[in-house]
Amino acid sequence: MPLDPGHLADYLIGFLYELHDQGWRPHGPELYPAVRLLALCWLADRAGFLPAGGSLA
Repeated sequence: MPLDPGHLADYLIGFLYELHDQGWRPHGPELYPAVRLLALCWLADRAGFLPAGGSLA
């Protein structure tokens, strides 16, 4: 299945639901967006959307 922005959004929603089902709760307002960003960055990297070497510059 090719990944596009819609698939990334679906993945993010699933990721967050799984965290909720596991009983995970954010411990501060700044943590929740960081977890969402981590999930999207990880998947984007695995899908080859990010340049090699880890630099976005």
